[in-house]
Amino acid sequence: MGRLKPTPPTRAERKAARVDQGEPVDQPKVFDLIQAWVHDRMPFHDACKAAGIRVNTARALLRDPKVRQRYRHEMDVLRESERVPSIHRLAHLRDHAKSERIQLEAARVLATDPESGSAGASVSVNVNFTPGYVIDLSGDAETARIGRVPATIDEQAVDISSD
Repeated sequence: MGRLKPTPPTRAERKAARVDQGEPVDQPKVFDLIQAWVHDRMPFHDACKAAGIRVNTARALLRDPKVRQRYRHEMDVLRESERVPSIHRLAHLRDHAKSERIQLEAARVLATDPESGSAGASVSVNVNFTPGYVIDLSGDAETARIGRVPATIDEQAVDISSD
């Protein structure tokens, strides 16, 4: 049998290797990609085409920490710039909505300080138990007993014997 030849790396894999090795990234194209994707609201494939970058290459570029940092920064800018129109929309709903419930919810959201985090605290306690045998370990080993827990309904003992 002949030896299998290793397949050469694809163009995207070679680009990813160059990015991983710290070679300079084509910054204008990357900036155009992020600009089209984030701010122009293009789908990823269309943003790649508009920036002149192949999709596989763009995915490889997104592994670069500097590119990811730029992407996160642009997402923060977008998030911050979208707050003002959202607040205006909430104010409009509060003032002009036909439903009082919608007006109340809009007023509640507007009154909430986004810097303070959530408006309320939530605590969840999850206790699971299975009815059946109980081993009473209170006391010493000689007095420990194994017994059956009586059936209860609304904390009242109920006789379920099949006599």
